[in-house]
Amino acid sequence: MIHGTQEVQIGVAIGKMKVLCDYCGSLIDEDDIDCNYCGAKNNGYKKNNTPKTIEELKSWYNSLNLPSTEITRIFIDEDYKKPKAFGIYKDNNRYIVYMNNLEGKRIIRYDGADESYAVNELYLKIKEILSKVKR
Repeated sequence: MIHGTQEVQIGVAIGKMKVLCDYCGSLIDEDDIDCNYCGAKNNGYKKNNTPKTIEELKSWYNSLNLPSTEITRIFIDEDYKKPKAFGIYKDNNRYIVYMNNLEGKRIIRYDGADESYAVNELYLKIKEILSKVKR
């Protein structure tokens, strides 16, 4: 069994995100209804409700009740220009997923017409960030 960050990264690579059980702290698949280790309900379980649009992503993100975007540095439907940020926005018929590094240099993670692909790029990044924070 692989522990910690490696398991989370492998989970992302094969399409299954790992989350922490709220009760025992074990890593479980995000689509497990119950924890395989202690039997507790997986409070993050959602049946194929992965956001497909920017509006759905925004709604999902807001449902997490996270601190403000100035703290999380995640900007949905906003072309945020300052350093240390991840985000997504629509520019005409293109969807842009970006990361601004420490110096403010923009790195484009996706630029194209497929909204659901763009949304998934940022969705997986947010899930990865949250899995590291909850440890």
